[in-house]
Amino acid sequence: CSSDLHVTDGADSTLLAVSLSDRSVPWSNPEDLDLGQLQAAFSNASSEQPVLVLFCDGSVEAFREPISPGRVRAMVTKAGND
Repeated sequence: CSSDLHVTDGADSTLLAVSLSDRSVPWSNPEDLDLGQLQAAFSNASSEQPVLVLFCDGSVEAFREPISPGRVRAMVTKAGND
């Protein structure tokens, strides 16, 4: 992922895909989310509705607590040196 996309922020901290428990999207028909939608999803993260994240290095993390809009922005940039 990092060599093809020129991820300079680090593949382990750059978001590649998310799974949201409150959205039903078939894997065969993925949808793009804009930054505002992602920030809203992360601000509502909880144990009951975690945000599952696939990072560019292949690692997966479940966010079970809200995170700031700035951190979400940093996770979606590939070269912002965030």
